[in-house]
This record gives sequence, structure tokens and C-alpha cells, in this order.
Amino acid sequence: LKSINAKEKNQRMIFYYILALFIAILFYVYDEQSFIHSSDRIEMFFWYLFLASMNVMVFFWPSSSLIRFTLLFISSAFSFFLVRHLQNSDRSVRYIPFTAETDGFADLRLKTQSNSAKVGNEIMYICSELEKYNLSFRSNPKIITAEAGIIEIFESLNPSLLNEVLLHVNLPVLLKEIRDHPPRKNHKQRLINLLMVKRLSQLTPYSKAVILDALQKVGFSTVPNVERHIADIFCSTSKESLTLLKNLCDAGGTHRDLQRLIFFEMRSAQLREKIVNHFQSEANKFKDYKSELKILSDIDDTLCCKLYDRRWPWGTIYPGVRQFYRELDIEKDEAGRVGDLVFLTARPSGYKGIVENSTHALLKSSGLHTQPSILAGATTHFLGNSRMAVMKSRNFGQYAQLYPEYRFAFIGDSGQGDVALAEMMLKEEKIKLEGVFIHDINGTPTERQVQLKVFRIFFFTNYSAAGAYAYQIGLIGFQGLLRIFQGSIRETKAVSFSARRKNQQAARLRDLYTVLLTVQKHSSTFVPTSEPRKTDLSIKELIHEFEEEFKDLMSHEIMRGPFDTEMVVLPKGLLKRSRDSPRNLSSSDLLGFQAPNVRSPGNKKKM
Repeated sequence: LKSINAKEKNQRMIFYYILALFIAILFYVYDEQSFIHSSDRIEMFFWYLFLASMNVMVFFWPSSSLIRFTLLFISSAFSFFLVRHLQNSDRSVRYIPFTAETDGFADLRLKTQSNSAKVGNEIMYICSELEKYNLSFRSNPKIITAEAGIIEIFESLNPSLLNEVLLHVNLPVLLKEIRDHPPRKNHKQRLINLLMVKRLSQLTPYSKAVILDALQKVGFSTVPNVERHIADIFCSTSKESLTLLKNLCDAGGTHRDLQRLIFFEMRSAQLREKIVNHFQSEANKFKDYKSELKILSDIDDTLCCKLYDRRWPWGTIYPGVRQFYRELDIEKDEAGRVGDLVFLTARPSGYKGIVENSTHALLKSSGLHTQPSILAGATTHFLGNSRMAVMKSRNFGQYAQLYPEYRFAFIGDSGQGDVALAEMMLKEEKIKLEGVFIHDINGTPTERQVQLKVFRIFFFTNYSAAGAYAYQIGLIGFQGLLRIFQGSIRETKAVSFSARRKNQQAARLRDLYTVLLTVQKHSSTFVPTSEPRKTDLSIKELIHEFEEEFKDLMSHEIMRGPFDTEMVVLPKGLLKRSRDSPRNLSSSDLLGFQAPNVRSPGNKKKM
């Protein structure tokens, strides 16, 4: 009996031990703003303690000695590789993803491979020697001399070479490895003052973006007065340079972006307000110029068929959506800066941005024309359309404060609260919302669609129709509209429908064909009067291409007429009124417009 009681007591103790470790992990993951996450050293200490506790638990596991030591070996190996991963994470060189196609900038590191690359390699070689002494306290004279040598190299660089070298060195590693040695050898403080105080006025937006990225990676607690330095970096930049800096902060392709930096990682409300006010004051200087357009889009059932849409094969990227994004990005005159695509999604960011980074990886493989940024949701708001809309509205409000010089267009779907989100956006007086495009996947009533058109909220079933609406309100050019048509035709051809879903395929083709016929019939509304160039597309050529590509389905009963060729045509009175501020329109204004002859998707037999 004594042996049985001892065994039960041992098992109970191990159960409580496992429960305690589980609670510790939940506490660690739940709040990324807790003191544990204030420094990478504190995080490392937590993991050392956790892994040591796990190994102790394995050692006392009630089993044979062989099994116990086997588990202990596996646990120790896991601990070793986990610690190595944590030590090496977040140390990649910042990549500036602007190319000649996007904004007239080539990858700057490719242009500066001579002297700056040599200096950068020399600095990183010295830093690699410092990493060999990765201890909490280092007073080795050789280490102190090496750190002083790195700082002297930075101090000796002229402004041009300094900006080039910052693109070549691994700044997060430098900020981690160079330390202060009180009372006199304060090397880290000396490096920070050099880059963020003394020579801040000499830095380009690219160099400032590299510094901000490094500060996010190493953690705020490792740099004294870091929030004040961040505020100084932004407030020392103005006009077009400030816009470029903000876009660079969002162009990293990870969860570390401008919104996270300002509204999540910065604790000082006073400094945050100072930065936001500076953004607004600089935006006021753009009043005499036409501002750029930011495209905000949902992901699921907007970019790709993921949740509620059953009209396309699961996982399909909707035909024409990528070209639609691109045409909105370059705008009507095709002179817009490429890179203004933002995904506003209900997907949570996850611990350390795990979910958000996986979403970035998904978007990179989606064939988009640029690397987008993401405004992620939260786990607490993931259930319920109204909660999703509130979370997205909060993210959009914060994002609009960061980019007050921009106009906005939003693309969503009718299945996840995006219509409610659009109505919340319209209530914001300072936000310049040019148009809202809602992918109708559940048959919104025609009356509701007509009412919302007055507020520039347009429902569509395919991206050719969305392009037609965008063209009529002046967001894209006519050739851009035809490129959307062409992309829709070719991408629809590439979608693989199963044999039992031929009716669905024919229904999708009918929607696309109807838009093409609508544009051809209303040529006075759509086709510009200027002389076409030899390289220009024409609507007749696209209709011919459509009929040739899908000639085997043109005889399908669903493809037979008549076609509703008034589907995407906006009445001129509605177009004129929709340019007024929606906040000045009353419900009686909505009743003054005749509904265009649009057949509601809800009145059709679903295919």
C-alpha cells in the first residue's frame, strides 16, 4: 500500500508540474506587453528556466531508466536547438523592396557594393568576434577595444557612405552585442547618440527605416530612451521623405510594421500623439496636390475563395482580382506609386506574429504585383461579424491616422461584416474614402445595393464588374479596365472545375460575359473619345478572345440570352450625387434615384 500511495503521489506531483508549465506558457504567450517580453535577455532567461524545469520533470518521470534517459536526451537536444533558434532569430538584414518598377528606386545595396560593402563586412567581422563572448557582463579589454573600433568606423564615415553602410550592416546584431561598460566606456549609448542624435539629420529615409526596424527587432528595453528616439526620427522627416519612410516601415513583409510600432509597442501616449500630430501637419502641406490612393482589402472570400463562397473551387484566387489591385494602385493616369496595397483582415496576428507572418508567406505566393502590408485582427474579435467589423474599424482608424495624406478604397465581401465596416468608415469625417467594393457572395437584395451605391458602396459578383464601377468613379483608366477584363478571361480559363460543376463554371462565365457586353453596348459611357494607340486593347478584341477561349461552353443553356446589359452602368445623377459627402445625405436622398435594371443575385437560381 505504501508503494502504491507513493506512486500515486509521484504521478500527482508530475501532473501538477505539467499543469504549472502549461500555465507558464499561456501567461508568456497571452500578453506580449508584459515585463517578460520587455527584453530579449529576459525572454531567454524565461526559456532557460522553462527548459530546465522540463528536463527535471523528465528526469523524475516514472519509467525505466533507459526510457527516462532517452527522454532526457531528446528534451536536452530540443532545448539546445530552441535556444539557438531564439538567439539567431530577427537578425536578418533589412531588405528594401523597392525596385525600378515600383518607385524609381533600385535595391540600394546592389548599387553600393564597393566601399560601403567592404566597410560593412569589416564591421560585421568585428561583431562576429563579439558574439563569441555572448555573456551578460564582459570586461575583456579586447572586447572593449573592438567595440570602440566599430564606433570609430561609424564616426569616420561621411554622410553618403554612412547611409550606404547602414544598408549593409546587421544593425540588430550590433545593437545587441555592443554594450555599455560603466562608468566610462558607454559604447552602446555612444553608438545610439551617433546614429539617432548627432547624425540623424544626415540620414536618408532608407537609413531611418533600417534603424526603426532594428529597434523593433532587439526590443525597446535594450535601448535607453528608445521611444523618444523613435519620435525624433519621425519628427525630423517631412513631406515626401516622411511618406517614403512610413511606406518603408510597412514594406518589410513581416508583422513588424508601422501600426504595430506606433500603436502597440510604444507605451508613451504623449509621444504617440506627438508623432501622429506631426503626420497630420505634414499631410496638410499636400492639399495642393492630388494624394495617392491606399487600397485596403480583405483576404478570405475577397482575394481567394476560402470561407463561405461555394461558387468557385476552394482556394481559387478570384480571376481578375490581382489586376484590379494593380490598376487601383497605379490609378487612372498610371502614374501612382506602386506598393500601396494593404490587407485588412480578421485573421489574428498570433504570438510573435506567427499567424500574420504565415499570411505574408501566403500572399507572397499569390502572384500579387507588390509586397503588401497587413492589418491583422485579434483572437478575441474573431467570432461574430459585428466583432470583426469593430476590430477592422479600429485598425483602419489607426492606419488612417498614420497616412492622413492618402485617399482610400476598400474591397471586402458580404460574408464577414465588411458592409458594416464600410458604413463605419463613412462616419469618419477626416478619412477620404473614394469607394467601397463588396464581393457579393450571399445575394444582397437589389434595393439594398441601390441604396448603398449613393454612398459609393458597390456590390459585384466578379472583378470585371468591380473594375467597371472603379472606372466610372474615376479610380482607373479605360485601358486599365480592359486589362482587368483580359486578366479575368485568362485566369478564368485556368480555373479547374470538376465535371459535376460545369453549371457553376457556365454561371461564372455568364457574369463575366455580361459585363463585356455591357461595356460594348454603352460605349458612349465607357469608351474614351481619344484616338487609340496601336498597343491599346479594345473591347471587341476581348469579346472575341472570350468567345474563342470558351467556345465549348458558349452553347451551354446558361450562356444563352438575354443578357442584362444595364448591370454595371451607374446613372449620371447617382454619379454626381455620390461625389458629395455621404454624411450630408439623408434617407430621403436615397429614395430619389431610380434603381438601375440590375438583377439581384438573390433572385437567381444559385449555381
